[in-house]
Amino acid sequence: MKYIVTGAAGHLGVNLVEKLMLKKDAFVKAVLLPGESAVFEGAENVEIVRGDITDRKFVDSFMEKDSMVFHLAGIIDIGGGNKDRVYEVNVQGTKNVAEAALKKGAARFVFTSSVHAIVPVKGVKMTEPLTFDPDKIVGDYAKSKTLATKAVFDAIKRGLNGVVVYPSGIIGPEDYRLSEMGELFVEIINRKIKVSLKGGYDFVDVRDVADGVIAAAEKGITGEGYILSGESVTVDRIYDMVRSVTGEKKHAPKIAMWFVRLFAFPMELFARLSGRKPLFTKYSLYTLSAPHEFSHEKATKELNFSPRSPEESVRDAVRWLYLNKPELFNEKALARLDKAFSSVARKPVRAKKAYKRQ
Repeated sequence: MKYIVTGAAGHLGVNLVEKLMLKKDAFVKAVLLPGESAVFEGAENVEIVRGDITDRKFVDSFMEKDSMVFHLAGIIDIGGGNKDRVYEVNVQGTKNVAEAALKKGAARFVFTSSVHAIVPVKGVKMTEPLTFDPDKIVGDYAKSKTLATKAVFDAIKRGLNGVVVYPSGIIGPEDYRLSEMGELFVEIINRKIKVSLKGGYDFVDVRDVADGVIAAAEKGITGEGYILSGESVTVDRIYDMVRSVTGEKKHAPKIAMWFVRLFAFPMELFARLSGRKPLFTKYSLYTLSAPHEFSHEKATKELNFSPRSPEESVRDAVRWLYLNKPELFNEKALARLDKAFSSVARKPVRAKKAYKRQ
């Protein structure tokens, strides 16, 4: 089977490609941006193509008849400083890939949307949406995913054999680019963040999402959507889970959300000027305080989706960061991690890997 994966160098992309590579008689075409690299480069059953999905000619060039297409490529932007590019990639890029898949006769199309495209409703467990209205959604990233999802369903109505998945907040290992949550874990372990906030969000392991995406391709019903959520986790619990990995049990003092909001814009501005990703923005603070109870009952029933505990995901994420990106930690943090993971050598465990197919 020929698989095409856009956004293959991302957190979910790497995990998905590596799972697909292990399938019998699998050949993966991994779509990367110019200049991007990925851990699976050089594998015998992977072809790397580089380009921008906003270029329709480029998209047409890599699309193939009877292929299984996983469209993951997109920009996650919690700062709001890259609005035009977010819409260009997330909306127009998605339209390009969906239209090319329809035109070329792809066997299956799976679009990775986001629970951010679901209108938040307080007091209930939210399920897969039937309509998409960006005017009811807060934030350019969420609006862009809403418009992109609507475009995919429109293409499905015209004959595209497609399904949509809605992951919640993704955490877990193989975080090569260092996601916002990965950066938060590092900052907590380095003791640069010593306070907690009210609020929380739903988090799911990246490995479980990759399994859910594959299951959606193989078992999902055309024209249907599936929420791939995990468990609602408070900010307090996130901090405690990260600290528990290194044996630190003390709870962080909590500060009021309204107080943090006063500094959100200056933090965003400083991050843009310094070229760093802000840990907290107006949008991320909104997300932490918005309803975030999502039901993965449909995915569990139809796709056999079974997410692991957030404690396991956090521990595995921290362990992976320690083994593969030790330079991110200060000396005292590394000493604590050395003690926590005394049974393993501190060196990249994925520098060389022999991929064995099923």
